Amino acid sequence: MGLVNFWKEKAKEKAKRIGYIEIGFIKLSCIAFGLMLASWIPALARVNGFWYLLIFLLAAIEPIIAVYKK
Repeated sequence: MGLVNFWKEKAKEKAKRIGYIEIGFIKLSCIAFGLMLASWIPALARVNGFWYLLIFLLAAIEPIIAVYKK
């Protein structure tokens, strides 16, 4: 087993122990991190909202496909 496969298996083991509440906290922390970056770097707040929408859609495509593919 290679090093990459070793870390993949270890990550899968740990991911099985994460519940819905923990996933919610991870999402909340990501949102807070984004807001923190926007407060530290004002140029981020001046970007057109269309770009944020585009990034959101591109990031959401894979999970949506994974959920509805099964």
